[in-house]
Amino acid sequence: MRYKYYLQLLVHTFEHPAASCSTISPLQCFGLLSSEFGFCHVCVAISPRALKLVHAAVKMPGIFNERSIPVIAALWTFTLVLIVRGTRTEGSGFIDWARLWVLFTRIDPYFFSALGIAAAVGLSVAGAAWGIFITGSSLLGAAVHTPRITSKNLISVIFCEAVAIYGVIIAIILSTKLSEVPRDPDTGAYHASTMMAGYAVFASGLTCGLANLVCGICVGVVGSACALADAANPTLFVKILVIEIFGSALGLFGVIVAIILSSNAVFEV
Repeated sequence: MRYKYYLQLLVHTFEHPAASCSTISPLQCFGLLSSEFGFCHVCVAISPRALKLVHAAVKMPGIFNERSIPVIAALWTFTLVLIVRGTRTEGSGFIDWARLWVLFTRIDPYFFSALGIAAAVGLSVAGAAWGIFITGSSLLGAAVHTPRITSKNLISVIFCEAVAIYGVIIAIILSTKLSEVPRDPDTGAYHASTMMAGYAVFASGLTCGLANLVCGICVGVVGSACALADAANPTLFVKILVIEIFGSALGLFGVIVAIILSSNAVFEV
């Protein structure tokens, strides 16, 4: 895998600096490694003892190896068989879809609404934290050798934090949609419009949360590369910053769709 090659290259640059200085510098090696391990080069830059961790990571087996691939293939095949058998016509499949649909109709719509609000905030904050972890560790690691990059590259951390703000805004909007609606006194069930409103709030929160989760990771990786590129060549900062701006705009797509979905969510009798 690529990260093993980068780790071996990093170990070589530290153990044989004279032989490797003409081909690749430790800072350039940090850039290659940042997309795979945002924290590893920070450990190496701060403490020489972290070289032992690097050696251990090089020897660490990956998820996809000669033993795990047959198991993963067997599980994937078994899953496909379940899906095919479960989606056959009524009476001959593993899953009774009619009864399953009744189960979903009996779930409280306010549970779906609360789950959607939690997804909007939780996934957005997770994406922002992940992005800050990636770009922040790369920024600190590169700043050990080039302190000048610290101030202006903080904009990458701000972009990551904006992803969490998107989720908080959508969560506030969805919370204002909630209002108490009594059940039908004859059937004991909620009205169809109330159920639709619960599903709409859930879909809105999930859409925003997943979009911001991916957006946070994208901004974090690009921000990490921006910090390392700025440390190597200051003229590259503005060019890569444009790419980071486009990456941060991905979260706005989820916010827009979430607002449109939530506009149809009306809890009324």
